[in-house]
Amino acid sequence: MTLTLTSGIDKGALEAETALIGAVLLDSTVLDDVCDAVDANDFSSESHRLLWKGIMHLYNNDNPVDLVTVSEMLMKYKRFDDVGGMNYLTKLVNSVPTTANASYYASVVREKGLKRRGVEVAEQIKRLSLEGTFENESQYYAEVERLIESIRPQGGSGMKSLAEFRDDYFEYLNTQDDMILTGFSKFDEWMGGLGRGWLYI
Repeated sequence: MTLTLTSGIDKGALEAETALIGAVLLDSTVLDDVCDAVDANDFSSESHRLLWKGIMHLYNNDNPVDLVTVSEMLMKYKRFDDVGGMNYLTKLVNSVPTTANASYYASVVREKGLKRRGVEVAEQIKRLSLEGTFENESQYYAEVERLIESIRPQGGSGMKSLAEFRDDYFEYLNTQDDMILTGFSKFDEWMGGLGRGWLYI
């Protein structure tokens, strides 16, 4: 596999970010489809990150999300000019031909954001390896793992209903593996899961 790394502004990422935020401001119902698909850190533009955080704050608190409510919230916290003011917000809304493609825009933002964070972390690991000083190997590995973990999106970690993963989980339970994963990642890494038929005290 050939991997090409690019730097600088990714025009495609900015266009997708603009289209996604514009679609949400036009029709907030699309948030139901994209809220778990995108994290604020996926956005390459600082103003877009700020806007997305504001949008999600309103959405998660069951407040309406539109041009007016987002503007009012940004003005309340004195961040309105940081996102470009009303001219830029209006430009975002006018840049979207349809809200029907919001899920596609979100997938592009997510993919571009993941790759960008991967490149950034790779550069940090390179500097760490060349310039860092460590007492032992474990300390080095721990720092590298911390950096790699930082790539993961921060959102989407809430509890899920059984209906969302019931079929997959029951299929997993029917496998012949002696150990059953609990879903608690740290515990599963440490113990390998729970043994079938085992008694834990």
